Amino acid sequence: MSQDFLALLPEIVLITTAIAILFVNNRRFSWAGFLAVLALLVALFFNSFFPRTGLFFQRGLAVDRFAVAGRFFVYLLATLVVLSSIDYFRSLKKESLFYSLMLFSLVGASLLLSVNQLILIIIALELMTIPTYSLVAFSGKKQSQEGAFKYLVMGLVFLGLMIFGFSYLSIGQFFTQTPSLASLLFLGFAFFLSGLSFKATIFPFHFW
Repeated sequence: MSQDFLALLPEIVLITTAIAILFVNNRRFSWAGFLAVLALLVALFFNSFFPRTGLFFQRGLAVDRFAVAGRFFVYLLATLVVLSSIDYFRSLKKESLFYSLMLFSLVGASLLLSVNQLILIIIALELMTIPTYSLVAFSGKKQSQEGAFKYLVMGLVFLGLMIFGFSYLSIGQFFTQTPSLASLLFLGFAFFLSGLSFKATIFPFHFW
């Protein structure tokens, strides 16, 4: 079990930092951006020099070279984003909230590179996208709030499609003697792929 958690050490660092920053979101915390950068650098260090590859959590998590490389680029890009935004968000009162939401979303993106089961894909996707609902409306403008509401509604609709498709695929997996197995699997795959395409903004779902 300890090896399982060691495989998630970069994500544990990020989510711990996100929670710590979130506790100070009601007051001025000018070091939130630098703390987020520090957490990202620590996650990069563990991911690059102490990667844990293999199957973990009863084969629910598969960490391979692709996952390690993907984490590296995700963490590196996030570090550049945070560094480029420190001066801008320093003038706002919601600086810590922004970096906390960003780190939570980053944890979902990082887990998405390693999950090995359909239900875990849904959980990782939601962990990645739920903070973005708030980030869309972060400026407080009417247009951004309207966009965030539309994004939330459509996100919930396509989440329902993903869960619906997952249930069909699960039925097809455990009840192989079902007469309409082919059509059941096709519907399940179509629903799941539709929800996944929206979450990943794949054509034509990027028009939201």
